[in-house]
Amino acid sequence: MMTTTVCITGDIDYGKLEDKNCLSSYFAILNKFDIKMTIPVTAEAVKDYPERIRYIIKYGHEIAGHGDVHTAFYGSTHDQIKRLQSMIDIIYEILEAVSQFKITTKRSPQRALDWKISIRFRKISNYGTASLGVKIMGFRAPWLQHNENTYVALGGVGLMYDSSMVKNELMFGSPTLRRRDLNIEGRYATLTGKMPFGNKIALDFYKIARGKRVVFKAYKKAFVRPFLLNNDVVELPITNPDDWYLISNQKGPLYKPEECEEIGKIWLEIFRLMQRSKNLFVIQAHPGRMSPDYLDGLKYFLESTKDFNVTFKRLDEVVQELS
Repeated sequence: MMTTTVCITGDIDYGKLEDKNCLSSYFAILNKFDIKMTIPVTAEAVKDYPERIRYIIKYGHEIAGHGDVHTAFYGSTHDQIKRLQSMIDIIYEILEAVSQFKITTKRSPQRALDWKISIRFRKISNYGTASLGVKIMGFRAPWLQHNENTYVALGGVGLMYDSSMVKNELMFGSPTLRRRDLNIEGRYATLTGKMPFGNKIALDFYKIARGKRVVFKAYKKAFVRPFLLNNDVVELPITNPDDWYLISNQKGPLYKPEECEEIGKIWLEIFRLMQRSKNLFVIQAHPGRMSPDYLDGLKYFLESTKDFNVTFKRLDEVVQELS
């Protein structure tokens, strides 16, 4: 029987938008369907808003890396290793400190200041396993902007997966990239993918939203699966269009909150085209953009997939099944 694995993901770049109201509304929708998501976060956001990150972990969602700060990963391998290691160190350091402090909303400003200062200087005694049961296993580049050095750097700091490539880039761009695709059971098959291509396919999907019902043979035939970037790192490709394109991009449809069901319909259309055994559908639906005004679009998608043979997983769960 054909099974499609769906992963709901959404980055936190700075942490300003993702307050408790934003996150609780988002998680309420996921909880209704018993779904856990993956949230890549920058070390900067963890440092500035540690209580919000603790709230995410409390509800069982995965924390992945999104950089030390929200800037592209275009440097040398050496420079990127330094940035990734800094990201990991800061996230673990802060989560260790958070686990040792009782956090309440009634904490005085001075108490809050003392607590944040203590975080800055606290060192982890057991590096590699943060408190609160968190293990950083994967990475997504800010704005998805990275180069081939990123893959080497990820392996260099012990991360197991990347999720910065986009499905349409692999299918339609150039130059050719040799890759070893993995099915969910971990067997290998050498296939050819392509990169990069940009956002043209997202523009084409706008035709679907306009009711022209464009069906792409390439999407019907394509296997969208995890594949090995090197011996250490697995790629979990994203599928466009994401919420940024559908809501905020001036070249996109610029859906208003009252039109958010159209977002769910587009994602459902893509999901139907991807109904192949062992396919992987990674959605970007950022909490700070989707919640609370656009959550009905996500809800529509989740309710509509109940009649299909679909499994919802966190990205780290996909990778763990491959290992």
